[in-house]
Amino acid sequence: MKSMFTTAAIVAALAVAPVAAKTIKNPGFESKWTGWTDTDPSAISGEANSGSKAAKIDNVGGRFEQVVAIKDGSYKLTAYVKGVGVIGVKVGGETFSKSHSGNHKKWVKVTVPFTVAGQGSVTVFGADNGGKGRFDDFSIK
Repeated sequence: MKSMFTTAAIVAALAVAPVAAKTIKNPGFESKWTGWTDTDPSAISGEANSGSKAAKIDNVGGRFEQVVAIKDGSYKLTAYVKGVGVIGVKVGGETFSKSHSGNHKKWVKVTVPFTVAGQGSVTVFGADNGGKGRFDDFSIK
């Protein structure tokens, strides 16, 4: 029996295959700041979306970030935010970010789409947005 797939069809299927998830070290802050660089006022909170810890920013200027190795492609950064905050990714000289300032009592999934072309790495971050915020469960897919 002949195969129904041609070489061109296989190459086309691989070209649209989803990009594998990129590893963010300590995405839920279970190991405190391991893998992240933080700028005060930031802290580790016992109030988490999952697990037992999350990042917390209480005041102006709080920020944390991590450099992640990445290949060219289109991605989505996601994180859960409770309270107010900004999540984002710096790709070369461009910043892709999304602010959350809604419900302060509930964890909300925030998503930031971005594209990488010839960078090799990106910087993922969470930052102050004018009040108390918690951040948990970062991922890039």
